[in-house]
Amino acid sequence: MRFHSQNLNEDRRGEGSMFWRGRAWLYWRRYDELLHVEWLFGKYARDFSITATFGYGDSDAGLCLHLCIPWLFSWFLVFPYVYRCRESQTGIAIHNGAFWIYPFTDQHESRRDHPWWKKNYCFDFPWTYTHHLTEILEHKANLPGLAKTIWDDSEKDFMGTWEARKKAEQSVSETYDYVYRLKSGETQIRKATVHVDRMTWRARWWPIIPREKVRTSINVTFNDEVGEGTGSWKGGCTGCGYDMLHGETPLECLRRMEQERKFDR
Repeated sequence: MRFHSQNLNEDRRGEGSMFWRGRAWLYWRRYDELLHVEWLFGKYARDFSITATFGYGDSDAGLCLHLCIPWLFSWFLVFPYVYRCRESQTGIAIHNGAFWIYPFTDQHESRRDHPWWKKNYCFDFPWTYTHHLTEILEHKANLPGLAKTIWDDSEKDFMGTWEARKKAEQSVSETYDYVYRLKSGETQIRKATVHVDRMTWRARWWPIIPREKVRTSINVTFNDEVGEGTGSWKGGCTGCGYDMLHGETPLECLRRMEQERKFDR
């Protein structure tokens, strides 16, 4: 019999207690798995779940029991060889801003002609954020605190909207040098093409629940891979976003990102 464990709470320096987040396996002989356990405590357990999943894992015969009480604990208990069947789940859960019911849900099918017990049922909370608007902004260097909207996605014609968006992005994009230093000391010099967008989310029951979130950020596209994964099978970063501060210009935000952001792959 063999026991193997993994610390999921370990940081880059190799520090962090396995108590808070980890997983373990118990094997009979070398590869015959008997039990798989995964746990999260405190801030890592953020959802609610009482579920059982049949036909779980590579063998299609596992049973996964999941119990999660928010901010207290989350336990996954997997028995690998119980009953071979199509993966199905039963139970209740809260995640992604909604309450979910799984009578005996087929995990890989969502056909409308399924009987009611093979479907899942989702009920969104009224305060959950939903996307309201995306805007492309024009920033002027002499007026850093002001921006003009030159495009938004209020139009519902997808293809027409996509083409108009690309034209708007190109009309306000600017290209700058971007310097990134790897852990090895090597310097990467790239061209970063930048434009600004603003996204707005509102509560589902807006305006009854006047809850709104607005995020203004630069959208960055590099002319080549950036970061520690450059040239590897994982690949480096070819594009990203970075939140802007109030009154900041796109170039100032890019220079701050250049100093603060680390691309670990």
